[in-house]
Amino acid sequence: MGMTRREVLRWLVAWSGALVTASPVHALARLRPVRAFTPRLRAVQITDLHYGYRGSGNPDPAASLSQALYQIQQLNPELLLITGDLIEADADPRVRERRLEDIWERLQGLRIPLLAVPGEQDALMDAGALWQRVVGPLHFHESSGGVHVIGLDNVSRGFLLGRSERDWLAQELRSLDEGVPLLVAAHAPLAWYYPAWNWYTYDGPAASAMVARFPHRLFVHGHVHQLLTDEVGGVKGFGARAVSFSYPLPDSRHALALMPIPMAAGAVDTGLGLRDIRFAGTFQITDRPLAPLAGSVKP
Repeated sequence: MGMTRREVLRWLVAWSGALVTASPVHALARLRPVRAFTPRLRAVQITDLHYGYRGSGNPDPAASLSQALYQIQQLNPELLLITGDLIEADADPRVRERRLEDIWERLQGLRIPLLAVPGEQDALMDAGALWQRVVGPLHFHESSGGVHVIGLDNVSRGFLLGRSERDWLAQELRSLDEGVPLLVAAHAPLAWYYPAWNWYTYDGPAASAMVARFPHRLFVHGHVHQLLTDEVGGVKGFGARAVSFSYPLPDSRHALALMPIPMAAGAVDTGLGLRDIRFAGTFQITDRPLAPLAGSVKP
């Protein structure tokens, strides 16, 4: 063709550029810029189901559970977050196993993605062996709707995280940008709220210090069976109503014994409830009471 090697290369580059410019795919890329992903989440938190409980704190715990599951279905969340004490503990390991299998199967029947951390009733008697066999890991890091969900185990070896879990938490958080939304859940509060009733986590302040650098954060927990706000290291914790029975606030009259508040049959205010959690730029929580026991709907 009478062309030098340099001229041939120049001709090929020119033609390849023309083909790319004319490509429909290239044109679509210029016309449709990629939009930034915006994290959004609609979750429901329930806690302290105490499946198998019998006592004055609730004359009809089965009805309360059914009502809670019904209200969850009505809210239609993208995630169901459970913060421990799914069962009432029993000295017989076979009873504990049957209870945990039954309640976990019932929760799965909602067909909503589930994340759960153990309570001391679930995991303390066997260091979490049953929990891991039936439910899964004792602690976890998952993502839902772009929100990072961290589940902590502060009960299976006593009311603490321990060195290995603190190291795991530090490693998980180290990989995250500070701007991501962070939803942290545990059974017991991280703050030393009332150690006489085990309302604390021994090394909770260390975990709070790791979480504090995230401006979009929310820490929720169970264990206290009531709406309660605590704080350690600048990180607020939000205790939630239980599905099973209520506890009083600690004061001089209840300093030596922790007992459920007796509930009258057909009570208008059961003291029980669940929590609606949303993230759309910021976290918002709405605590919703369970409807009265009379007239509960079985899903």
